This record gives sequence, structure tokens and C-alpha cells, in this order.
Amino acid sequence: MVLGGSNGAQRLDKIMHSSLRSLINKQKDIHVLHQVGKGNEDIYQDYTESLKKRIRTTRFISPLAPAIAAADLIVTRAGATTIAEIAALSKSAIVVPHPELTGGHQLQNAASLSVANSALVIDEKQALADRRVMSSALSKLLDSKAVRAELGRNLHEQLPKDATKKISDLLIRVGKGK
Repeated sequence: MVLGGSNGAQRLDKIMHSSLRSLINKQKDIHVLHQVGKGNEDIYQDYTESLKKRIRTTRFISPLAPAIAAADLIVTRAGATTIAEIAALSKSAIVVPHPELTGGHQLQNAASLSVANSALVIDEKQALADRRVMSSALSKLLDSKAVRAELGRNLHEQLPKDATKKISDLLIRVGKGK
């Protein structure tokens, strides 16, 4: 599954387009659901018909959780909400942070994930310059269920503990004016 989001989806789409052809040719059981950026619904038009049959593009996925749950691997930007959804379902991810967003928050999120060994992090510029960067990461994870499971567990462990209680306590304090 590829989740591009609205900001920077065009570049992530380009990375995936250049990386998927050889991977799908080699591994006959791969099917891809790709949330593409605006105007990229037909990004795989230059692929053969047999390959295009194994790739579904869409601009929006709703509900997202069941699609994530069904995926073996997620390629995504490093937005906190998407990472939290993937973490909640203990899924493995390849993260390509958007390098230009305000405050560099996606770069910071990705750095934290890398340090915790909870996702593979790919530099966007490197992946745009060399399709083998993403192809290699995809192959590494698709070839090893154990590595995917480890990344998914590690990512799940990054979720805050007792978040519901902390939020409800905060709301009660605010409600009481404390």
C-alpha cells in the first residue's frame, strides 16, 4: 500500500512509478493499492496490461484502517496521524519524509522512527535520483516476513501508553478551569 497524502504526493508517486515495475515483474503475487496525488490516477499507463491489473490507484481511501490492516507493507510520508494509524495496527512501513514541510516535522518524525528501528526511512532526493533505493527497500521487506513483523512491533511500541486516560484527564482539568 502506498499512502502519498496531498502534500508532496507527486514526488512520492514518481518514486513508486520508477520502482515498482521490476519488483512486480519479479514477484508475481504482489498487488498494490496506491493513493496517488491529484492528476496521477493514470500514472501507470505505460506499464503492461498484466502489471496494471495488479495496481489500483485512488485519490482517497476511506475507511483507511481496514486497508492498512489488509496490507503487508505500507509506503508513506512521515505525517504523525498516518504513522499512528499504521502503528496501531502493528504494520511495517517504509517512510519517505517530505523534506520541505514547515518546521521539518516529517524529518523529525522519520528520524525518531529510524532510531527506534520502527520503520525503514528513505531520503526522497536519493530515491528520486536512483530507483534502486526504493526497490531495494521494498524487496528487503517483502522478502522477509520476520523483518516486517519486527518493524511493526517496534512501531506499535512507539504509541503513547494510556493516551485515552491522559486526554480525558486533561479535558477534565480544563473543564474545571485548572
